[in-house]
Amino acid sequence: MKNRKKIVCSFVRTAASLLLCASGLAVGQAGAPHVLIAGGVTNGTGQGADPILASSEVYQQQSGIFVASANMTVARDGHVATLLQNGQVLVTGGDAKSGSSSAPIASAEVYDSCAQTFTATGSMTDARVGHTATLLPSGEVLVAGGQNSKFVTQATADLYDPTTGIFTPTGNMTTPRVEHIAVLLPNGKVLIAGGENNSGFLASAEIYDPSTGVFTAGGTMTVGRAGPTATLLKNGSVLIAGGGGTVGSCGGCALSSAEIFNPGSGAFVAVGSMGYARSAQTATLLTSGAVLVAGGIDQALNPEILNSAEIFDPSTHTFSPTASMTTPREGHDATLLHDGNVLITGGLVTGTEITATAELFNITNASFVATGSMTAARAYHTSTALPTICSE
Repeated sequence: MKNRKKIVCSFVRTAASLLLCASGLAVGQAGAPHVLIAGGVTNGTGQGADPILASSEVYQQQSGIFVASANMTVARDGHVATLLQNGQVLVTGGDAKSGSSSAPIASAEVYDSCAQTFTATGSMTDARVGHTATLLPSGEVLVAGGQNSKFVTQATADLYDPTTGIFTPTGNMTTPRVEHIAVLLPNGKVLIAGGENNSGFLASAEIYDPSTGVFTAGGTMTVGRAGPTATLLKNGSVLIAGGGGTVGSCGGCALSSAEIFNPGSGAFVAVGSMGYARSAQTATLLTSGAVLVAGGIDQALNPEILNSAEIFDPSTHTFSPTASMTTPREGHDATLLHDGNVLITGGLVTGTEITATAELFNITNASFVATGSMTAARAYHTSTALPTICSE
């Protein structure tokens, strides 16, 4: 089973809330009563690759149930879902079925939450998986890096214009990257950091300036890491935690370390480590300004899939344990709801079993409780907080 991060861009309606839109595992900071769940892989027969899903569903916060929605035009997993300023959801790339296996694709589509339909839009200039897609203040989406259909790691980037439905090339990154992070900063620029390529796990970072379309080298993280979480904090700094890296003689093992990027100084500074090493975890900015980190995988443990969770306190730069999830999960997703609670969906519960279960982190008593199950078992899917602009 592949170990892949998911990238979700939270819904924004105001200029100020644009600052809460980040690629990576930081999800849904604006909060919403409905959540779109799309694609992913599901349980197979044990013969060949796990089936890839085209189906989608919507979680209704008030009733706590999942309701089937339209199918995507292409079954895909490891794709990116970005909520646009018009309330639609752009879905880009990912892996799709290719013969007896799967391969990255260039296609993209748009979900209309009012009509509950997916419609094909223009394709990216190249196939991509393990890329990032970040909503810019202009309403365009910056798509960067990833691997193409030949599994070559890319430095290329595209801009998607929702008014035309067209992807056009922009400047190249300073280095090819896959499984990196991308975060929209308060100044409207985009932080790109980490990932991996043929040279190994990357600690380097760069900044994209939408006004010039140019990437320039930035600072260097304290450690090379691929697939970490990246969460924009309320003070404008970025928390980067976990992911895969080099641990002793183990390449690709989960990291417990974390660090903060300061946009003012351009520096990365180590903060307290997590209680567990984690890769394929989720990190969600809570309404309090703290960050909930949940689940993931630590190859040094048995069982290696985690049900533990912890809270990062931005005032002390430390992690502390909180209640555990009702089930272990990796390759799951997490979304902040309108009421401030966090929806956790799907993921792997063992190395071979994918779950349809979901649970809520209750911020009032800091506990996890089961909620309704999804209509399908899913891992490496996307979850996107939807706007409340359509009548029931």
